[in-house]
Amino acid sequence: MTTPRAWADKARRMMMAALLSTAAIGTAFWLFNNTNPPAFPFGPVLLVAAALFLAIIPAWWAALPGTFGAVYASAMILTRWVPQLVDSFDAGLALGRGLQLISAVTALVAGGIATRSGYLLSRAAARESHSPTKQGATREGSGTQVIALLILAPICAEYLAAYLETTGDLVQSLGGLLIFTPLYGAPALLIREVARRGSLGWPGMMLMGAAFGLIQAGVVDQSLFSSSYSGIEGWGDSREPTLIPRLGFSLQMAEQFIMGHAIYSICAPIALVEALRPSRQHDPWLGPRGLVIAALLYIAASILVLQDHLATEDSHASALQVIASLVISCGLIAVAVWSKHLRNRTGYGSGAPSPTILFGLAFAGATLLMFVPESWSGAVLSIGFLATAAAATLIVSRRADWDIRHPVAIAAALLINRALFAFTYFPLVGEVDPAAKYGHNIVLLALVLALSVLAFRNASAFSRQSFTAETRRDDETV
Repeated sequence: MTTPRAWADKARRMMMAALLSTAAIGTAFWLFNNTNPPAFPFGPVLLVAAALFLAIIPAWWAALPGTFGAVYASAMILTRWVPQLVDSFDAGLALGRGLQLISAVTALVAGGIATRSGYLLSRAAARESHSPTKQGATREGSGTQVIALLILAPICAEYLAAYLETTGDLVQSLGGLLIFTPLYGAPALLIREVARRGSLGWPGMMLMGAAFGLIQAGVVDQSLFSSSYSGIEGWGDSREPTLIPRLGFSLQMAEQFIMGHAIYSICAPIALVEALRPSRQHDPWLGPRGLVIAALLYIAASILVLQDHLATEDSHASALQVIASLVISCGLIAVAVWSKHLRNRTGYGSGAPSPTILFGLAFAGATLLMFVPESWSGAVLSIGFLATAAAATLIVSRRADWDIRHPVAIAAALLINRALFAFTYFPLVGEVDPAAKYGHNIVLLALVLALSVLAFRNASAFSRQSFTAETRRDDETV
């Protein structure tokens, strides 16, 4: 009788072989069959990376990246390449695409078997463990949260605002996640791990998120220093009013890029995903190997984005601007480490606003910032408002009645606000069909609402249990 472990091992090996086969056929098409091949075979390389990831990581969720790649490859074949064959049939092309589709579907089926079998094994191991609170067991049980954060971070960073030409295009959006997941999800995981392991709290997480935002905008895609970027309409009109010529960047755009990444790419997704299992909000999710892999994925994605920027854009950051961005980012990380002392002085008095009031204040504040004019007065108002809001949040977060519901309320308000505001404009690049655009908006708004409700429900239940347990301890002491 074949055991679940044997099924899992066989499925993993089959999936690895199918992913490598799909990648090999795709590479052959890239080399020989494309009249205008892309500069770099992103799809095959990422499928090979998924196969290597599966070989290195023993956790059940390691099959998920490869499963996603198989879904994407299958969708591309069925929606892009099959219509091309119908229009102009070629026997060799049909054979190659047919074999690639078989390999992709095989990887998909094997990935489902490997994921389910591995998940059942991990659940059984957790039940049989005599010390379930050990760090390894905690990380194993948090695999779902790792995957959720890897996917939610890029969705909040890029797709929620609905400003790209891929808005409403499911295939292109899935393809974009192959780059955006390591570009946003991996650093979100790393920042969360460093903050939780170092007891840096939300001030440290926010500062590291700002450092990430500066590296992203100043070094990786260099949008902070670009006079024109990716054909975005009105870029110059937004940049010029608060441009600092000697430094080469717009003050208001710097605030929007850095704080936008800190909030939407890092902190808001972390707050919601942590609330899915509130009892483990301070536990590490990754081991040393996971940390190294997340770092390597981020570095690889950043290099690809930087290479694309240097090859396709005319406006680049100078060496001095890149160095300055890196130095300031290091300074922000140093301050984040120091912020640990702010977190240690907590737990006195009461008076934190209720999560409902905090949700309303955060939503109103985000709405106000949407209508700030693109001018020096608007930039000063935005920066002053954000600084005041951060200081006020830091003060009330040190109250004894502050709990996990409060950061969830702030994160939900900001993400829902962004999803709603995206209904008021069309993508800034390219032309998008209105039906596809609004369908995209509705789906992502529903996703954010559902996740926010689930996170807040779990956080509220955890807070009630904690309060009941604390009251019981007090009664026993008396």
